[in-house]
Amino acid sequence: MGEANPLWQRSFFDHALRRNEDEIRTARYILANPVRAGLVERANDYSLSGSLEFDL
Repeated sequence: MGEANPLWQRSFFDHALRRNEDEIRTARYILANPVRAGLVERANDYSLSGSLEFDL
C-alpha cells in the first residue's frame, strides 16, 4: 500500500546530472514544461517560471 500523501507523483523518474553541460539542457527542459503543456507559447511568458537568468 502507498502512503496517504506521497512525495512523488505516479510514474515519476529521477535522473542524476553527470556533466556540467547537462545542467543547462535540464534547466531548458524544465522551463519548457509550460510550453509543452500548452499553457503559454514561449517559456518567458509563464509567470511562475522564476528567473530566466543563468550564470553560465
